[in-house]
Amino acid sequence: MDTPATWAALGVLAAFSSAVIAILGWQSTRIARLEHRFERFEAKVDERFDRVDERFVHVDERFVHVDERFDRVDERFVHVDERFDRVDERFDRIDARLDGTNQRIDGVNARLDTHVEGRHAG
Repeated sequence: MDTPATWAALGVLAAFSSAVIAILGWQSTRIARLEHRFERFEAKVDERFDRVDERFVHVDERFVHVDERFDRVDERFVHVDERFDRVDERFDRIDARLDGTNQRIDGVNARLDTHVEGRHAG
């Protein structure tokens, strides 16, 4: 069994196994690099999502402030509307008083007209 063909076959087998081991080593190195890149990518994605979550928290806080401001503006409009209602009531009372005054003036004018006509007629 110690023939040159056997030794040659063992040499070829050894070279083949070395090539397989080299290929497997290269593949495992490549897989390790890809895993490392994937982990870095995953970390960056997580970091970016964390930043987005923080920004949404800030946006939500700002919306709360905007809602509070709108509530205050609504309250102010209610107060302004109440004031306009009171002013409108006062104008209604003033209009009623002016109407009464106009009626009295018309009455006085009618009496004066009657008095003047009576003087001219008589």
